[in-house]
Amino acid sequence: MSRSRLRSALSFPRFAALTTGLTLTLVMLGIYTAATGSGLACSAQWPLCDGGLLPQTIPSFVEWFHRLVAMITGFFILGTALWAWRRPDARTRSAATLAVLLLPYRSASGRSPSPSAECSRRATPRPRRAHTSSSR
Repeated sequence: MSRSRLRSALSFPRFAALTTGLTLTLVMLGIYTAATGSGLACSAQWPLCDGGLLPQTIPSFVEWFHRLVAMITGFFILGTALWAWRRPDARTRSAATLAVLLLPYRSASGRSPSPSAECSRRATPRPRRAHTSSSR
């Protein structure tokens, strides 16, 4: 593929759309990871998992793959922001910079559950009482 053809194929809007698609895929993988209970299968050992580079169990693989996609998506977000700063549009630069600033926060908050979420998982469900009114 010639250089001019590569430049025309890889434009900023296409790269930003790819980054957006990766981010949405990451969100869906995160939902799946949480729904299957695989969120802490590798603990803080990533990229290692289950004592090796590749995970040995399905829950470990789900979390490992989610973290791999998160890392790749993070690099794409950084690349989008760097590319945005070379463009004249201030709104694009602001949005890309905001995404980069939110990236560490989201990565840290997604890595470990919040204390309130952990407490709600451990709490035993209480029976709900129907709210009825009496006319007496």
